[in-house]
Amino acid sequence: FAYSLVRQHFNVLFELVDQHNGAVVKTIGDAIMAAFTVPADAFDAAIAMQKQMQVLNQQLNLVEPNQLILKVGIDAGPCISVTLNERPDYFGMTVNTAARVQGLSKGNDIVVTDSVLVDLKERGNSWEQNEVQLKGLAAPIRVYTLRLYGEKFSAQELIV
Repeated sequence: FAYSLVRQHFNVLFELVDQHNGAVVKTIGDAIMAAFTVPADAFDAAIAMQKQMQVLNQQLNLVEPNQLILKVGIDAGPCISVTLNERPDYFGMTVNTAARVQGLSKGNDIVVTDSVLVDLKERGNSWEQNEVQLKGLAAPIRVYTLRLYGEKFSAQELIV
């Protein structure tokens, strides 16, 4: 059952990344790293993924604490692109920041940085703002969380 669940999870994520003009770079355990050229496409893919995970949980009759949850972090900016073993991969501060921001997610939400939010402000979503100190960064940065399902978390300063 577990293998089938992981396959369904990946099938949903891969399909939605592709539908939103992105490319899956690699899998990391049960997570994926995807690249997009437009931050809004990454955000739209994340919204679609969160919605589809809710559908998949219902279809599989999964209830808490056994539901599939997504923790999404998005950053935008320059990165280094290389090809390793005939596959593209990305490195640099943007990639590291996205991974660290994803670590702030509580699940069923999307956490983004200033560089992503600038493309999304006109959408009128209600964002929770936090200032965080991320490992590897000299100064704290602002991150914004859009909670999609469940209780709203209160804004708080986080040290990670």
